[in-house]
Amino acid sequence: MSIKSSKSGTTFSLEGLVNLFLRILSLIFICYSVLYWMRVVGFSNPEIRFDTMPLHWKLTAATLSVMYPIAALGLWGLFRWGIVIWFLTAAIELLMYVVYPDLFGSANTLVLFHISSIAVWLLYKLISFLTSKRLSLA
Repeated sequence: MSIKSSKSGTTFSLEGLVNLFLRILSLIFICYSVLYWMRVVGFSNPEIRFDTMPLHWKLTAATLSVMYPIAALGLWGLFRWGIVIWFLTAAIELLMYVVYPDLFGSANTLVLFHISSIAVWLLYKLISFLTSKRLSLA
């Protein structure tokens, strides 16, 4: 889906913008994966490392420290499975911080990040769907 500007001669590509969004999201996920690995090995706080974590943190930290780099790789490569892993990762963290805040605490910024990034993706899919319907009717 491209939109051409008649005055400047430039072409606006929604797909290109979404690809850029996914790559930026991938870089953010790399940062989060480093943070989770720092937490697991006890680099950020030597008193809180994997062997001293409560069971619920062990499960989520181990899962997310593996899923974040996989999601980042998939998003960077613009693979469809990367988007699926991204959604699963976001769902796990939303469950952690929205449904079980008594176990995991609150991370309002992270929750807002996941909700807004998924909303941007869904808006893109809606625009793509409506544009394809409009072109098929014409």
